[in-house]
Amino acid sequence: MLPGACEGYWLRVSATGCVWVLPVACGCCRLRVVAVCCVLILFADLSVCCMQVDVKEIACLNCPQCRHYKYRQCENVDFCGHLIRRRVRLKSNGSDQVAETRHCTAIQDAGRERAARVQPGMVVGSECANEGEPYIVSLALTAEAEWVRPDGESWMGKISAGEKYVRCRKFRVGPTDCMYSSTDLEFNLHSEDVRFVDMQHKEVEQRRSSRRGVVSNSKVYNLEKTEIETLKGRCWKPLSKE
Repeated sequence: MLPGACEGYWLRVSATGCVWVLPVACGCCRLRVVAVCCVLILFADLSVCCMQVDVKEIACLNCPQCRHYKYRQCENVDFCGHLIRRRVRLKSNGSDQVAETRHCTAIQDAGRERAARVQPGMVVGSECANEGEPYIVSLALTAEAEWVRPDGESWMGKISAGEKYVRCRKFRVGPTDCMYSSTDLEFNLHSEDVRFVDMQHKEVEQRRSSRRGVVSNSKVYNLEKTEIETLKGRCWKPLSKE
């Protein structure tokens, strides 16, 4: 995959008797080159329902046209051959929609704008780079600040000097999508990963345990379903078909 390309989904492509499993660049990058394997080069045509690719027997990338991603105008077509369109099928458990999230500049900028409004005590929704948990809900412990220490840890990996962040305490999802309980897990949330600020919530009164010595400091909250749905949408943006 070319430098700067977003990680997308995986395609299994059969051409010239060979089968390859290759990564496809995210559409927000608008890159057409996907991967080069020996003498087989694939070009993603994401405008065709994300289900077809163009195949060449031999890679060029040397002529001016190919260097500018104009593969159909290749000047070495006598040597490389013409593009041949091939249908593809999704890898097991794959999807024909790709999340346009953390690596999309516009969504990062929107996250920074939201983070600037965060105040301690607000409930914040944010993106999580995990298909099993694409979003998380947390309690903001601080307003937005700038990291001035040596490199440290954040929810999404590492945080470095000069990066903006919010210190948060993670909530754990309960029996329903709208019910959350507090935890002791504190972490640094990158500003660009903020997707919802000041989520409305109501504390749920808990019954006291009948067992002696059982004391829980965990609090349970109900959140608004419409806001949870909005958070889900902001953490999973399907590629446009335009």
